[in-house]
Amino acid sequence: MPPTAARAACLGLAFLLSAGCAATASEARPPGDTPTRAAAQRDTGAVDHAQVCAGQATRVRAEDQRCDDREKDYAWYYVPVTSAVPAVGAKVASGIPYAPPRRTYRASRRGGEGKGVLILDEQDRVKICVQVRTRVRVPDERCDDHLDGYEWYYLLMARHVAAIGKKAERGTFFPPASVETFRARPGGGKGTRVMVRPATDPPETDEPDEPDPTPARSATPEPSVTTARPTARPTSKSRRCRTVRSGTSTSRTCS
Repeated sequence: MPPTAARAACLGLAFLLSAGCAATASEARPPGDTPTRAAAQRDTGAVDHAQVCAGQATRVRAEDQRCDDREKDYAWYYVPVTSAVPAVGAKVASGIPYAPPRRTYRASRRGGEGKGVLILDEQDRVKICVQVRTRVRVPDERCDDHLDGYEWYYLLMARHVAAIGKKAERGTFFPPASVETFRARPGGGKGTRVMVRPATDPPETDEPDEPDPTPARSATPEPSVTTARPTARPTSKSRRCRTVRSGTSTSRTCS
């Protein structure tokens, strides 16, 4: 065999051997045993989850307000209702540290199993702009402009709304997705009194009724005009009388 042909045959053989080895190595590679986050969301998306607050180091359930206010070292955990939801003070034994695609619910403080522990929250909120680190209320423009360190803070209508410059309490940075929110007047006060409705809402005033183009006749007839009767009798024409004597008789004649 000529040297050129022999060299070509060797190169072809080397290529086939390397391709075969690569295919063998690829087929023999075991699949990863760690599921991705997307796969985990698909697996948990068909089950309702309870949203509970827990310490990141201990995973002991705490009051929800710590997570509502974004306190340091606390985070939300999402426990499926197919597992036991821990009570406040108990350890979160199962759950995931991110929200599943299905709607989540708050849980009762005592915990338990099944959907009976879930709390349905559909109450409207008043929102105010606060500094995240201090929760001190600032003008709404800072949140409208998406300035760093400022976010909306949501309070129930029955709660007290802080005035600008005051610290907001008992609200949350995480409102339910299905509620309606309203802005608040700068001076603060009870939520139902300081809420501001959108300018697109019609004013809450009673509109006057339009007049009827053909008004109905009045049920009471108009009084008729009567001619007043004279209060004095007409004066009679004066009469002239004279006495006539005839012999011994006397008579009086008037005309």
